[in-house]
Amino acid sequence: MENTANIMERAQKNKDLDPLQILFDHASRYALPVKIILGFMRAIERHQKIKIRVNDRLVNTYRKYV
Repeated sequence: MENTANIMERAQKNKDLDPLQILFDHASRYALPVKIILGFMRAIERHQKIKIRVNDRLVNTYRKYV
């Protein structure tokens, strides 16, 4: 599985790709629990010095992918 740095790199290379979208794609492929995804999102936040607002819609969107 790709680590967070690789995901960030890919997202920066392909400006049209959202890091969360890449995460969701990976998560659905490996059927990761939501908790792990939220952990990845926190890592992205630290890496990019941004704040991702997690709400029910985002979690429900993720659940659709799995």
